[in-house]
Amino acid sequence: VCENKPATNPVLHLLGLLTKSHIEASALYEQHAHSTQQMQKVLADTLGDEQADKFTNQSAEDLVLITHLWLFTQGYLNMDFSLAHDHAEQTQNTLQHELVIKRIDVDAFRTELMQSFYLGKEANPTASNGFFGWLKRLFSS
Repeated sequence: VCENKPATNPVLHLLGLLTKSHIEASALYEQHAHSTQQMQKVLADTLGDEQADKFTNQSAEDLVLITHLWLFTQGYLNMDFSLAHDHAEQTQNTLQHELVIKRIDVDAFRTELMQSFYLGKEANPTASNGFFGWLKRLFSS
C-alpha cells in the first residue's frame, strides 16, 4: 500500500489497516459470540467454573489487541479524544459478556483501552513541541 501511495504518511496507512482490522475483528467476534457463550456455559456446567475459566475466546483476545493498537494509532495522530472514547466504549459493549465471565470491571477495561490512546499521544514527537510541550517538559524536570 505504501508503495502505491508514497505521498501518504505511512501512519495514515496504518490507521486505515487497523480500522479495517477492527471492523473485521468485531464482526468475527459477534458472528461467533452466541456459540462461544454456549460452549462456555457447557464447560462451566460440566467441568466447573475453575476449569471453564481457562477457556480463552481467541476472537475476543484478537479484538482487544487490535483495539489497543487502533487507539494507540489514533492517539499518535492526535485524533479527537471523544471519538477514541466512543470506540473504546463500543468495544467494551461488544465484549460485555466476556468481561462479565472473566470478572473484569467494565470501567477499568475501558480505561485500559483509553490508556493506549494516551500512550500514542505521548509517543508522537510533534506532540512534545509547542507551548504545552514546553510546559510539560518544564514541570517534569
